[in-house]
Amino acid sequence: MSDTGTNTTSLLPEHWQVLYSIHDLTDAQRSKIFRNVTTPFNSFEFLSALEDSGSIGKHTGWLPEYLLFENKGQCGLLLGYKKTNSYGEYVFDWAWADAYHRNGIEYYPKYTIAIPYSPIPCSKWIGNSSLSIDSALDVANHYANQKGYSGCHLLFLEDLAGKTLPEANQNFIRRVGNQFHWFNNRNGCY
Repeated sequence: MSDTGTNTTSLLPEHWQVLYSIHDLTDAQRSKIFRNVTTPFNSFEFLSALEDSGSIGKHTGWLPEYLLFENKGQCGLLLGYKKTNSYGEYVFDWAWADAYHRNGIEYYPKYTIAIPYSPIPCSKWIGNSSLSIDSALDVANHYANQKGYSGCHLLFLEDLAGKTLPEANQNFIRRVGNQFHWFNNRNGCY
């Protein structure tokens, strides 16, 4: 497992650990986590290609800090990153960063749960764990606070069929935006 010089194990509850590379997963963990992914954006192949190509990592502002839950044969992975800038998020939080700066507060680093460079609404919590996304977000909030990050950001959450984040995650401020989608109906685009 990669080491950044900080003991992050003590920052997390039992059965949780931080991975600094997708390649830190064992074959057994990979099998459990990626078996039922529903989009290529949270597949092992895509995430490893981001790392292997240098699209994320040192000098990109996207430093992997995946949160892995493993207990009694269950594995879950939260796709989180230490962000040192706001590039590639499709959220445009420059005004927040500027407001922090004008008040003498550091905005970066922040902890961002997202698919890098993608505004695709899909799950950021993958695996065979019965643990809910809400429980994983509680751990992520705690982790971000313990690390001294300015906040924990969840971008482009999958459609939860009209459900909102539970009350346990009132630490998140809901930001509503619009996305425009074009579909090819084989007779032209509309």
